[in-house]
Amino acid sequence: NMGDPHRNFVDFAHVPVVKRLTRMPVCIDPSHSVGTRAESPDGILDIMHATAQGIIAGANMVLVDFHPMPNKALVDGPQALLLKELPQYLEDIQIARDAYLKRIELVERYQSQS
Repeated sequence: NMGDPHRNFVDFAHVPVVKRLTRMPVCIDPSHSVGTRAESPDGILDIMHATAQGIIAGANMVLVDFHPMPNKALVDGPQALLLKELPQYLEDIQIARDAYLKRIELVERYQSQS
């Protein structure tokens, strides 16, 4: 057992399943899934990795905590990203969204050939 690195276990592989079953937009919450500002060995915050995974899986919305001073937040401080990290976060989401859209284009191209 390597301990409990994240608050909740989340599997964003369920994003397309929920979209298919409900025909509704899907919102992911990587802040509460991860629960900390832990950083991966590649230097990317776990929350950013989780966000990218959800976006690439087709999530329509993201709920993530930001705070100017997480250590003084009344709730969810340990998982809150800094406001100065917002531009990087948005750029990272755009990269993931672009990858998702390219995957859709790929499927459409191959489906049109059959």
